[in-house]
Amino acid sequence: MTPPSPMVAAWVADYQLPLMMLAWLILGIGLIQNILYIAQLPASWLELRQHSQAEDTESAWHLMLSQVAMPISLIVPAYNEEATIVDNVRSMLTLRYP
Repeated sequence: MTPPSPMVAAWVADYQLPLMMLAWLILGIGLIQNILYIAQLPASWLELRQHSQAEDTESAWHLMLSQVAMPISLIVPAYNEEATIVDNVRSMLTLRYP
């Protein structure tokens, strides 16, 4: 392996501390994200367990109205769909989320 050119070596020496700080920042953000995900696991497990034990059809509506299910938006392409747009919108309205 050939040694780096003097210009590259000088650049690395000049920016070694900022690059090391950036690396630690990225690592720290990743660790914080993972800790938050791990902290959310028990709450989501309890919520899903509560909803999975309910056997009535009303439980799906409670799940949709709870803070667990995030609202979604559907984007449907409808270019030159004059003939079928009504059927397409009706089929989108019959979708059940989650």
